[in-house]
Amino acid sequence: MVFLSIAVAVFCIIHLIPAVPSIKQRLQDKLGPAYGPSFGIVATLSLILIFVAWSFGQTEVIYEPMKAGKHINLAMSFIAFMFLGMFFFRGKARQFVRYPFAIAILFWAIGHLIANGDLASIIVFGGLLTYAILFIILSLANKVFPSLDVRDGHDVLAIIFGLAAYIAMVQMHEMLIGVPVLTIEQFFPG
Repeated sequence: MVFLSIAVAVFCIIHLIPAVPSIKQRLQDKLGPAYGPSFGIVATLSLILIFVAWSFGQTEVIYEPMKAGKHINLAMSFIAFMFLGMFFFRGKARQFVRYPFAIAILFWAIGHLIANGDLASIIVFGGLLTYAILFIILSLANKVFPSLDVRDGHDVLAIIFGLAAYIAMVQMHEMLIGVPVLTIEQFFPG
């Protein structure tokens, strides 16, 4: 569990950098134009680290999730993917929401905490929920806002991307995570 906790902490620290302009500026000064690609690579590696650490995580049950937890999680994950679409595309919705990535993580983490009660899930989703809250607080305190660059058609692209990513994750969840999202038994019990 230590490896998993470290992986989550690394992800959170890296993803908090944009909420602290002084640290972000120092890194941009040191790396120059390589900052953007470097940040993207390191952020992606931190996510992969969580997947690897998850595979070693314990499945010790800490609390019993509610019966409707999986269905609540499906709905909250759908909302999360809609916010993720806003994050990737520069539409007007992104300006209104301000912190779509953190809000996506917030919905995603809460949904998974409702649906899962094992120790590994608590570490991962509890850590990510903490990150999302800290990001919003730090961003507001430091007056960090999204780029003012708004592009026509990007709100529609955000919805299409969010929907496609959600459908892909539902279909690939068992392959990637080892847990099926939907099973035939959920619709036709017994």
